[in-house]
Amino acid sequence: MSKATDRVIETYGIDALEKTFENFQYKDKRKILIAAFRKATRPLSDLARSNAPVGKTGNLKRSIGQVPMRGEMGMWIGARVIGGYRGFHGHLVEDGTVDRFYITKKGNKHATGHMSVTKPYSGFFRKAARATEAQAIRSIESDWHDAIARFIIRSKKKDS
Repeated sequence: MSKATDRVIETYGIDALEKTFENFQYKDKRKILIAAFRKATRPLSDLARSNAPVGKTGNLKRSIGQVPMRGEMGMWIGARVIGGYRGFHGHLVEDGTVDRFYITKKGNKHATGHMSVTKPYSGFFRKAARATEAQAIRSIESDWHDAIARFIIRSKKKDS
């Protein structure tokens, strides 16, 4: 896997790495996995952001990113709605909507909007996920390995 120097941990197999990882505290495991997930899913969020429609305000495009899950070892990737982001309509653009209308007292039908699923930007996130899936799977293992090595090096520096 990697060669030992004065700053890098020498590992020969994934089994040894998994055993080392199992002995870490939960908060340290979470930090390591979040760092690996963040790096591995960066291409997905970048591609989804580039495929997203800009619209009048550009809120959806700006809101696409990654957020660590609270209390779990995982990441949410998609349109963010907290922290000043306004991607509330991301699911509507992704999946489309049905015809919306109302009928007046006189019986007239007024359409209020429809997002077609055949628009060029519909499914922008699914398309990005399909395009980057293999890349993310390949990079998550190496990113995980690198994150563990960085953590161990940092811990050794603190102990010294």
